[in-house]
Amino acid sequence: MAQTKGELIKSVLRWTVQDIDYLHEASGLFADEQRSTTRFISLFSREQAELHTTAYGLQRSKQTFSSSLGNDQKTFDISVIEEIRELQAQLEQMTAEQLEARVEALRKQNLDKKEAERPFNNEESHLQNLWLWVRKSLWEPWEAILLLGDREPKVEVIEYLHDMKQMEIDQSPFATACYQALELMKTAISAGEISTPGTPLEYLRWFEKMKWDVPDSLRTGILEIHDPSQIKIQHTRRYDVEDSDLSVSEKESLLKLIAGMSIRGYSFDPAASRNQATSDIQSDLDHLGIGLDQKTILKWLREACQLVPSDNP
Repeated sequence: MAQTKGELIKSVLRWTVQDIDYLHEASGLFADEQRSTTRFISLFSREQAELHTTAYGLQRSKQTFSSSLGNDQKTFDISVIEEIRELQAQLEQMTAEQLEARVEALRKQNLDKKEAERPFNNEESHLQNLWLWVRKSLWEPWEAILLLGDREPKVEVIEYLHDMKQMEIDQSPFATACYQALELMKTAISAGEISTPGTPLEYLRWFEKMKWDVPDSLRTGILEIHDPSQIKIQHTRRYDVEDSDLSVSEKESLLKLIAGMSIRGYSFDPAASRNQATSDIQSDLDHLGIGLDQKTILKWLREACQLVPSDNP
């Protein structure tokens, strides 16, 4: 059912401010939400009081409850209240279609922020000990999945994935991909195609059979240790352009095209340590059936952007 304009305005305010007391104080639109919050606090405090048998425990519960009753005892920053009211006035001038687009943009922004903050997406989670993992004799399924995703198979990351609720999984592209891989892996284990635990080479062969994009560094590391006779055959430069195939000017022209499209079309920032553009480019290439890992994309983007004049705005 489509939301009314009033409901859309409340949604934008809620996504933007995320503080019921401030929202109600500024707009007067959130009385029901504030009552629900107070009711929850009251029930929580009552449950806590029932758990405490000492006078100290009961008194502490009463203090917790009384300090959380809402804006009766809350001091508000007037400048924040004014900002919320200004935002509300702006929203009331917008059409329902504009508000719907605003809500969707805020929802996506919130999901992207949550995804970036998940343990498997922080800087420390990216694969740092490749030399160790390719030398291990056996991998567990979750270890193999995370390595395929260019992540360090840390115990805390695996536990986090284990404990994710289905709604959280559905909201996370990386977690969804991991669980899809795990489901396929379970059927392959049942069919005897791979073992659990299995050798790195065994998992590599299965990844390639599934036509998944294996990071070049992972493939090379596994082959160098576990099947060096095949390294020259298996580790081909599938995406690199050999200098002998193109003249210097032709290669430079291609790189300039890449630079222009990445900066103007995908907002790629050559100076940034992390770029959403690489993920967006990989996603668009996947839709076309072209498999490129983000490291390869980033390598060529950075090389291409070296040709952009330094005084470019």
